[in-house]
Amino acid sequence: MANGDFAGGDGTEQNPYLIEDTWDLNEVRNNLNACYKLINNIDLDIAPFNEGEGWSPISGFNGVFDGNFLSIINLYINKDIKRIGLFSNTDDPDVIIKNLKIIDASVKGGEGTGALVGRVANGGLIKNCRILGNSKIEGTVSIGGLVGNLNYNSKIQNCFSVADVEASERNAGSLVGYLGRDSYIINSYAKGSVYAGNRAGGLVGFSEINNPKIENCYSTGEVKGKSNTGGLVGYSSGTTITSSFWDIDTSGLIVSDGGIGLDTKQMKKQQTFIEVEWNKQKLENNTIIWSLKDGKYPELWFETEPNKSFIFFDEKYKKYDEEKKEWKTVTSSFPTLKQFQEEGMENLSILDRKVQPLKSSPISMTSEKVDEGKLFKSKIDLKKTIHLRKIEIKLRSD
Repeated sequence: MANGDFAGGDGTEQNPYLIEDTWDLNEVRNNLNACYKLINNIDLDIAPFNEGEGWSPISGFNGVFDGNFLSIINLYINKDIKRIGLFSNTDDPDVIIKNLKIIDASVKGGEGTGALVGRVANGGLIKNCRILGNSKIEGTVSIGGLVGNLNYNSKIQNCFSVADVEASERNAGSLVGYLGRDSYIINSYAKGSVYAGNRAGGLVGFSEINNPKIENCYSTGEVKGKSNTGGLVGYSSGTTITSSFWDIDTSGLIVSDGGIGLDTKQMKKQQTFIEVEWNKQKLENNTIIWSLKDGKYPELWFETEPNKSFIFFDEKYKKYDEEKKEWKTVTSSFPTLKQFQEEGMENLSILDRKVQPLKSSPISMTSEKVDEGKLFKSKIDLKKTIHLRKIEIKLRSD
């Protein structure tokens, strides 16, 4: 284990410090301008981070933090002060926090509290991050599942939160509590429940007048409050909200200060989002951002393990449908590049499956043991087997 010495790297963008354990993560606070990358999941359920006030938020981070699509688990904070989260605040236009999962967070703070960052300002970027599990975020003012306060030309993209959020006073959202000047949320969603004394929204609690934007977002969580409650946004002073929705059934609200309210059936209908071109949203490498399927809420591309390759058999090119547990025919002709991308393939390879029957060899309960591998006369090359779902062994005594 690295124990605060990092597992490698020199802190540059090309060679970031490698975070191997909890103590490496804690060491980030001592070099706030460097670049970091997780190489293991980190569980914070150890002393001193799981006792007393818990984790001490990293204040003034100005570098790059790449979660590498790994997880920080059991984040615990209980401090009644401003700007509480894994990171307290970021205030630099070059800050990037990306590709991180936070699972089972219990965070309680004052004004500006979120699981990931209390306050992001001055151009910071949060992308491809998610708050999962049994997460609860609490505070007084501007409380968000992901970020408490997003302000001054900062951006959240391709993120989601299922955290339950509560603000004892005002401005609570399952993703962001307060959306401020020239800031932007795009291709993101929230599913946690929300409560605030004033200004509670499924996605954002309060969005101010100075040109913030919300685009291609949705929320589904229950929203409650004493005043200014909204399915998507609790209270807005002039935010531009485009192609964004909330579920009127699950939120318990038919009103929002922006966005379009739909029932659950419509929210789980692929065509709802195709009509506003969510299916055309792409990353720089042309990966389709949203996975749209009938019967499901939209999901971001990194939520589902990609299919490795198409498989060719029965004169057709197929992929395995995990929901229906069956092979789905995509095309009878060689797939196009667009089909590889739309079907979420990891690469451009195609596997050729040739099915040959196995020759069974009956065994006796007394003469041979099952674990000796004398079940078949033909050898099976498991490297060529795509999905080994079931082996049925029938024993009989003659």
